[in-house]
Parts: sequence; C-alpha cells; structure tokens
Amino acid sequence: MNHNDQSQLEEQESTVHDAPSAPPSKPANPAKGKSSVAIYLTILFAAAFCLLLMAYLIQQRNNQVLEQSSQQQQESLNDLTLGNQALHAQLNDLEDQLENLKNSLDQTKENLTQAQGELNAQSENYAAQLAALDSLNLAETMLRENRPADCAAYLIELSQSGKTFPVHQAEKTAGEVTTQFNLSKRFREIAQQLLDGGHLEQADFDRFVALLP
Repeated sequence: MNHNDQSQLEEQESTVHDAPSAPPSKPANPAKGKSSVAIYLTILFAAAFCLLLMAYLIQQRNNQVLEQSSQQQQESLNDLTLGNQALHAQLNDLEDQLENLKNSLDQTKENLTQAQGELNAQSENYAAQLAALDSLNLAETMLRENRPADCAAYLIELSQSGKTFPVHQAEKTAGEVTTQFNLSKRFREIAQQLLDGGHLEQADFDRFVALLP
C-alpha cells in the first residue's frame, strides 16, 4: 500500500469516529398502556351494561304485553262464559215456555174434545127429543082422530124398530106458551090407554114400555 492509500484510509476512520451516534430509543410508558386498557374495558363494560339494561327493559315490556294480553283473554273468556250462561238460561226459559205452551195446547185440545163430545151429546139428545116429540104428536093425533087401532099399530112399529127415547123431560110449545112435561110418562099413558081399550096386547105393551127410560 502506498502512502496516498494509507492517508485516505486514516481520514475515513477519523470521519467514522467523529460522526455523532444516533440517540437511543426511549422505552414505552407502562402507565399510559394500563390507562388505555382500563378505558377499553370500561367501554366494554358500559356497552355490556347498556345491552343488559336494554334486554331487561325489552323483557319487562314483553312481560307487560303478555300480562295485558293474558288479562284481556281472561276477560274475554269470562265474558264468553257469562254470555254462554245467559244463553243457556234463555234456552231453558224457552224450553219451559215451549213445554207450557205444549201443555196448554194439550189442555185446549182436551177441552175442545170434551166440549165437542158434550155438543155432540146435546145434539144427539136434542135430535132424540125432536124425534120423540114427533112420535108423541103423531100418536096423540091418532087418538084425537079416534084412530086407536092405528095408534096401537104405530107403537108396535116403534117397539119393533128398537128405537129408544132417552129424554125424560120435554118442552112443548103451543103458540107462545111453552110447557114442560115428562115424555116417558105421556108415552106410558097412551100405551096404557090402548092396552085398557083392548087395542094393544100385553106383550106389545111390555115391549114398547121397555124402550122408555
């Protein structure tokens, strides 16, 4: 190595030793790191608390809604129960009214049947009374006309026909005067008169009188 090269090398080493060294890096501040972690944890706890509070409030709200809904359903059920009971009571009343109407109708039918029977009996009695009066008038007419044999034959005809005279009392009107007499008694008097006069046999007399009540 020549002299020039050695001088250059010495100048370079002198320059390297004379250059200022870089300042050393400062260590991290441990208090500042702990503060950041605490803030982060506080934020997390605050967020969690807010979420829990919101969940609690939502749950309470849901419980209130469910309670109100359950109460409304219970009230509706009670109303339906009361309505059903009222309808059942009305149905029972209608059934009772229907039963009463049925009984009343049955009683009315029975009364009507009884009244119809009585009316028929009265009608039959009235018809029998008219027939008996006609027969009596005819027999009396024959006696007044002095036709005892014809009257006896008529009584025999009546006894053979089996016709009965169920009327004891009868009314006979002459003009505006109405008299009541015993129809059976008058028939017996006529038959006895014909028997006494020899126009009627005893057997025919007995047969005719048997038709009288």
